[in-house]
Amino acid sequence: MVRDYYAEATAIAESAASVGLHDLSRRLQDAIGEGFTSTDILMRIRSVLMASATSLSPYSDLHARSQALLNGIDEALG
Repeated sequence: MVRDYYAEATAIAESAASVGLHDLSRRLQDAIGEGFTSTDILMRIRSVLMASATSLSPYSDLHARSQALLNGIDEALG
């Protein structure tokens, strides 16, 4: 089964918006929409999620999903 990193990032963006993290949501959506290549988009998503670790920490499910996506991106790009 192929992992859909963009769908995961979009789902995290939607969840972030639902808990009031609108800036994170927008930055994830921008990362997907403004990237040029798959690698570029994954690096942008990774950057946004890494910079948002502190704001995600109060939301355990959202934080865990973010970490899982980060791990997957690191594995894919490694």
